[in-house]
Amino acid sequence: MIDLTVNKKFRYLLFFCLYLSEGLYIAIITIIIPLFLLENDISLPIITLVTGIGWSPWAIKFLPGGICDYFRKIGRKKFIIIGGSIGSICLIILSFINPSIHIILFTLILFIGHFGIIFLDVSIDAWAIETTPKEELGRANAAINIGHLVGISLFTPILALISQNISFSFSFLITGLIILPLSLFPFVFKEIKHEAITRIPRKLIDELRIRKTQLVTIFGFYVFISQGILTSISAVFASTRLGLSTMEVGLISAGLLLVIIPGAWIGGVLATSMFEDPLIQSIQVLFGQEHLKIICVG
Repeated sequence: MIDLTVNKKFRYLLFFCLYLSEGLYIAIITIIIPLFLLENDISLPIITLVTGIGWSPWAIKFLPGGICDYFRKIGRKKFIIIGGSIGSICLIILSFINPSIHIILFTLILFIGHFGIIFLDVSIDAWAIETTPKEELGRANAAINIGHLVGISLFTPILALISQNISFSFSFLITGLIILPLSLFPFVFKEIKHEAITRIPRKLIDELRIRKTQLVTIFGFYVFISQGILTSISAVFASTRLGLSTMEVGLISAGLLLVIIPGAWIGGVLATSMFEDPLIQSIQVLFGQEHLKIICVG
């Protein structure tokens, strides 16, 4: 097996590929799902409700994170493999469901698949922190973000083209079949052993009592409102009001995120070089070493 603490290039390749799979799922739920529901004559309020439920696992991300930490003795990569496989299988199942007839079942499978992707997400972050030296966290963050954005920006127009020329269901199937082998990639890597946690930590509850954390949480709510408008709602608007084709909507959506890729790379390089900066050291004192690591990686 490949040791991530020794083979740096494989470390960044692994993080890139795993976040690429997450980006693929987000491309589906952000652009393809709303257009698919629209094609099946689902009303706009139902479309927004379905996509909102599909996105809701991010609101309870602390649960998968806590579970992965509590059972960390069994390893990070097992949660990555299980979570990614769940996301993949759910997409394959969605390709056989008619939402105009089984909208509740469609929504439930979409939610379960995204919940599995959240397990993949939090486990990658934890694995990256454990295997990456402090001075290289910026580069790890760059690999993670670039993989994530390539998954969205590159594959959104491809999936839109498949949906337009073949079928939406086929795009679900293809995406699921791509995510599956990417999720199994961790099998070839060696993982360090972890000690079992004897009690459930109260860090989350204590953190939520901090005023700054509460303010950031409230701010995050408004951030995701704007993200929802710029993605799912704008896709429906472009299709219904502007008369754009599925392919055109996919290209526009990809273009909105494409420019973030060089920004992620530049940010990663700057983050690496700034770790010894007095400002960064002040933030480290204010938030704590572990919080700073989480900010840099996740």
